Amino acid sequence: MPQYLNIGCGIHYSRATEWTNLDFSSKDKAVITHNLLEGIPFPDQQFELVYHSHVLEHFSKQDGEKLIRECHRVLKPGGILRIAIPDLETIARLYLKHLELAWENPESMSHDSGYQWMLLEMYDQCVRSESGGTMKQFLQQLSEKDADLVRERIGVEYQDIMDSLRQSRQKQQGVQGKIRMLARNILYKLLYHRNRYEKLGRFRLGGEIHQWMYDKYSLRKLLSENGFGQFEIMTAFTSKLPGWSNYELDGSQGETRKPDSLFVEGVRN
Repeated sequence: MPQYLNIGCGIHYSRATEWTNLDFSSKDKAVITHNLLEGIPFPDQQFELVYHSHVLEHFSKQDGEKLIRECHRVLKPGGILRIAIPDLETIARLYLKHLELAWENPESMSHDSGYQWMLLEMYDQCVRSESGGTMKQFLQQLSEKDADLVRERIGVEYQDIMDSLRQSRQKQQGVQGKIRMLARNILYKLLYHRNRYEKLGRFRLGGEIHQWMYDKYSLRKLLSENGFGQFEIMTAFTSKLPGWSNYELDGSQGETRKPDSLFVEGVRN
């Protein structure tokens, strides 16, 4: 039986018997709980494929390199490492494009929204100090007519995010929600100075923020320096692994789950 490993899987994993799923925390017996900063808890050369999606950017540059070395260790010779990450190159190019559009059309709310969103994609998840950051505030105020770029960038997850924000807002607008918010605000003011740094540190180390970003060049360099060759850029549905798309981890029915991604694969030397 082939052995495939999905690390940092979150809620996106396969229950097929050939898959082992691993994450920092788990609410499902199909996912093993493990602190990935401590390495991958399996013997050398056990797996034929290691996959992680939107995980590497949450590690520091140094810890990210350690993770890649661990992927190399647990892969068999000729095994495949498949990575999906936010594509820094695309973000930078789109930022410059929407900067020019907003500059040339200062009265256009649509172009302003496009510029604001690309700026948030570039910086917000790196610098935020609370869950959701400024990106959450932007989405709460975004009108549907100005949301085309955001829908294109987020893909199928856009509606889920907006529904979640809408439900949260409705709860806050209810009487019980207003009472809870008032109590929370009073408690926050009372404890602000004493707990401010502890709270910030706990959040910054909690795994939500992006600690590094990659493009195709830096990712190829990272893999080649740590024992991988045959670097190739893929799509959500293409892979060196036959039948990859059947697992529907990066997309299903022709729709990419995270269209803002750079999908790459390398082969263990």
